[in-house]
Amino acid sequence: MDKDIKEQDIEKKNKNEEKDIKDNKKDKKTSKYKRATLTAKQAADYIGISYWLILELVKRKRIPCIDLGGRKLFRKKSLDDWMTKEENKIMAIDTNDPSSVEKYLNAQENNRREVS
Repeated sequence: MDKDIKEQDIEKKNKNEEKDIKDNKKDKKTSKYKRATLTAKQAADYIGISYWLILELVKRKRIPCIDLGGRKLFRKKSLDDWMTKEENKIMAIDTNDPSSVEKYLNAQENNRREVS
């Protein structure tokens, strides 16, 4: 009886291992971005903005990227860090201090003028 239980446990373990291997292969196939860098289009998709906006941010040097012969590449971690930094800028605004809000709005307006 103990032998049957051990055999069943071994069979169950083997089936679970096979399932894990299949799941791992499936994860690799469905993974959208496997490379260390993303293209501008992939980076825009990753952070949820348009392709044209990411190119504008690159042009203004407001987003980190690698320039390889005119081709713009982005590291995922750099994009994550950049988004965190942008979030922190907004969180740093003290809405109870009008000068803090005014400084932020003026900076945004100056950024818009640079583009025009």
